[in-house]
This record gives sequence, C-alpha cells and structure tokens, in this order.
Amino acid sequence: IKRTPALAGALVVLASASYVNSEDQAEGLEAGADGYIARPIANREMLARVSAFVRILSLSRTLQSQSVALKIATESAMQSQMATLNLLEDAMQAQQRAEAAQLALTHATQMLEATGALAQVGGWELDLITGKLTWTREAFRIAGLKPPAPSLEDTVKMYAPESQPLIIAAVEQVTATGESAELEVQAINSRGEVRWMQTKVQGERLNGRTVRVYGIFQDTTARREAQAALMASE
Repeated sequence: IKRTPALAGALVVLASASYVNSEDQAEGLEAGADGYIARPIANREMLARVSAFVRILSLSRTLQSQSVALKIATESAMQSQMATLNLLEDAMQAQQRAEAAQLALTHATQMLEATGALAQVGGWELDLITGKLTWTREAFRIAGLKPPAPSLEDTVKMYAPESQPLIIAAVEQVTATGESAELEVQAINSRGEVRWMQTKVQGERLNGRTVRVYGIFQDTTARREAQAALMASE
C-alpha cells in the first residue's frame, strides 16, 4: 500500500483474527505497517489502540512538518546572514578605498602646496553655486593674511585701484563664456607693499553654464625688478 505515492502517508494497522506470534508481527511491521493487532482482543481495546496509532501518526506528521519548516527557516537565516556578511565586506572594502583615496588626495594636496610654495604660486577657487571662495596656503602667505579667505569683494579691493577693473572683467569673462583669461596686475598685501602678480583665471562649465571659477597667481615682483635693473645697467 505504502509503495503507492498517494497512499504513502496512510495509516496501516494489521489485524489478525487468530493468534500470531512475534515473528509474524515483526515481519508485518518491517513491511511498513504502523501497528499490529491480534485477536483475541475486546472491541473497546481495539478502538483505543487504533486511536492511539492515529495520534502517533498525527504527531509524527506534525514533527516532520515542523522539521521541514525549521530546515527552511534555518537555510533562509543562513542566506540572510551570508547576505549581511557580504554587505559588511563590501562596505569595509568601500571604506578602505575611500580612505586610500583620501590619503592619496592628502598627499597630492601636500605636494601641490609644497610646489606652490617653492614657485610662490597661490591658488583660489570660487564656487558660483554656493558663493564660497577658497584660497590655498601659499595664497594666504603671498597676501600676508591668515584664514579664512576674505569675500570676493574684499579680495578685489586687495588689488591696486587701476588693476581692480581688470580683475573684475577677467572673472566676468570666464563666468560668461568659460574661456580662460591671463593678465598681470598689481596687488597690495597686508603690509601695504605693492606686488606684481601674474594671474590666470579659468572656469568649469556644467550643462552650458559656468559653475566654478578658479585661478592661480604668482608674485613676479622680483622678476620685474631684476629685469628693470638689467635694463638700467645696459
């Protein structure tokens, strides 16, 4: 009976109207029977035993169902745990890449600042979206100032009166067209000294509009003085 897939879970109780020895009962149970009832037996006892076999089979099926559910839940939990571990690993790798990129950026910034100090080249940038103006360390040194960077209006005032319109025009040109501008103007540092500055202004455009204006400037006073001294000696 139990070899038929549709009846594999059926309760099978063997019953005999005559005395059956233990060997025959064992053979029946080994063949797949769930129980064995042998006569003589009272009807009430037979019903009680059949009911007991039904309860045992029902309990067995319940345990089997719970076992399957537990297995599925365990596998699902393990998959979720593995997914979480993979996410953590990805996050750690992303953090390591970010830290490596930050370290590389720090080194590059340090090298740029060292190069700027050696060449006496200052840098600045103006974010046209936020209005924030940023200076490099060498820019502060050349101007004789300390952070934070002054406003754009105060920065323009640091140039000689005759140079201010040139600076304003250069920034407006770059802002309007994105084309770079290069000029040499006079600036006045915090000590009141007039210095010549070779300046280059550039722009960064996005979707047809300039979003950032930045530039570099170099103190060329010593070079101009040397050229003037050379011409005077000839």
